[in-house]
Amino acid sequence: MSVRASRFLVSVVLAVALAGLAGCGVTAGSSVGGVGWLDRPLPLYSGEVAVRYPTSAPPCSRAQLRVSQGQGQGATGWVLEGVVFTNVSATPCLLRGYPEISGVTQAGVREAVLALHHGTIIAQNTPADMARGKNVDIWLDTPSQDPCPYGRPERPVTFTRLVFTLPHGGRVSAPADVSISETCSILSMTGFGLLQCYCGTPPPSPLDGLHLRVTTPARVRAGEILSYSVTLTNASAKTVSLRRCPGYTERIAETDENVGYSFELNCATVHEIRAHTSVRYQMQIRVPSNSPPGTGDIGWGIDVPIVTRPQSRPPWVWGPSFTITAH
Repeated sequence: MSVRASRFLVSVVLAVALAGLAGCGVTAGSSVGGVGWLDRPLPLYSGEVAVRYPTSAPPCSRAQLRVSQGQGQGATGWVLEGVVFTNVSATPCLLRGYPEISGVTQAGVREAVLALHHGTIIAQNTPADMARGKNVDIWLDTPSQDPCPYGRPERPVTFTRLVFTLPHGGRVSAPADVSISETCSILSMTGFGLLQCYCGTPPPSPLDGLHLRVTTPARVRAGEILSYSVTLTNASAKTVSLRRCPGYTERIAETDENVGYSFELNCATVHEIRAHTSVRYQMQIRVPSNSPPGTGDIGWGIDVPIVTRPQSRPPWVWGPSFTITAH
């Protein structure tokens, strides 16, 4: 992911439901534009994974846990670090939710490690029971760009002597060789669990042939409605059916908020997208009033199973940058 995917990024994720596509009735012409926004909210789409792990064990106590450093990974412009929690007892237990973390900086001062609780750019976790000798992880990511995106201060910090306060109570201390790095005052974290995984081969999606393009205004004021459009182009040789109107999810991820909304796509006039044709949909989402001034981007990702590796994510399409002005 590029530098543009910072916390000032406005991410709009198309969560197109796969459970059938069954109920509307007009076909798209060579180019259909301006299908209006439909104010029909749905329960927030959570991106449910294909595999759920058992979560019936009692909560882990501090005495059952050993903390160690996990493997690090990198994506374009981001660094991912893992912290591993192993069950060293004979009794199965469960860690779920987000821990509170503190650590000692290079200056010798203990500080809270402040991380957004909405997963990372690369990794998302699913809660899972831990048998004896088994482990779960948390993952944290921070930018690796120089200079920092959006004029953020360059404040590289390495936290050691970490202390984790568990969601259900109790504290666990990590060995001295376990650390967490932060740059640009930006850090995101997953909850406890195993990496989300689609295990097995998914059936072909009827949406596989759709290409996405996001169009945004030049500027928007914090606290106002951002009106934009998304064009779905069927680049395949087959008609894509929209018989059951799919849902979509808009998500705004910023330094202090992670706000998402799900709605039904407007299928009142367009029931299918023929081969090599396009449909443009009008969209809107409110920009939080406390959004800091700066540059924003809109990203769309089709939420269909991709079975390659546990940390696979749907492809992203980035719209042109726009300016967020003061409220």
